[in-house]
Amino acid sequence: MTDISTQPVMNLGVQTPVQPVTNTPYNYQPTTNEPRYFTAEDLERARQQEKDKLYDRMNKSEQQLNEFKATVETLMADKKTRDDELTRQQADAAAEAKRLNDEKKSVQELLEQQQQEFRAEQQRLQSDWELKLTIMQKEQQLTQLKAYIQRRINEEVNATTIIPDLVEYIDGTTEEEVEASIQKAKDKTASIVNAAMGSNPNPSIPMGTSPTGAPFSPLDNLSPANRQLTREQIARMSMREYAEYRRQSGLDQAGSGHGLFS
Repeated sequence: MTDISTQPVMNLGVQTPVQPVTNTPYNYQPTTNEPRYFTAEDLERARQQEKDKLYDRMNKSEQQLNEFKATVETLMADKKTRDDELTRQQADAAAEAKRLNDEKKSVQELLEQQQQEFRAEQQRLQSDWELKLTIMQKEQQLTQLKAYIQRRINEEVNATTIIPDLVEYIDGTTEEEVEASIQKAKDKTASIVNAAMGSNPNPSIPMGTSPTGAPFSPLDNLSPANRQLTREQIARMSMREYAEYRRQSGLDQAGSGHGLFS
């Protein structure tokens, strides 16, 4: 094949000296200093050779471009696969973090609930203890008041200032009230004695009425025994109210083989 890229090209019909050419596709042996003429066939052949070279380069370039595109598509597919895997892993990590956070919240909520229940139980036990302590104090006051009433009755009966029939009317929620009822019982006793001796008696006290002027069960509006009273309500009770409360609530049975709070 003749390479004409380095050969001078002349117009058709013009004689042009050329250098010897080797490897020609046809059997032409130029002689030294022999002029050569290019025919239209030669030029067409040369053009065809150039076209073939150009097409070959274009085909190679297109093939390289296609290979490059294929490589890019492969890399993009690999990148998408890695991105999808990374996204999945991030989603799994977020889900696991949420699960752990929910478990942590559940544990915290459970602990807070248990703490609230524990505090409520402590408060209940504290309230119960304060209520029992208040009742014990009331029981002590009532016992002391009963002992005071019994001692004063014994003193007055032994001194013959009060007849035995009037003893049951001696009552009071304080020592002052007890002394007032004792004084009325003494006055009633003196009135009875004077009447028996023919003296002008004082107006008699109706039987069944307390010398204090108050009925023996004045707590008609007391709450039922099953009502739960607060320690403040019990602490404010008078001895008469408390005595009625303990009777209705069964506390007066504490001394019959049962504990005070059983």
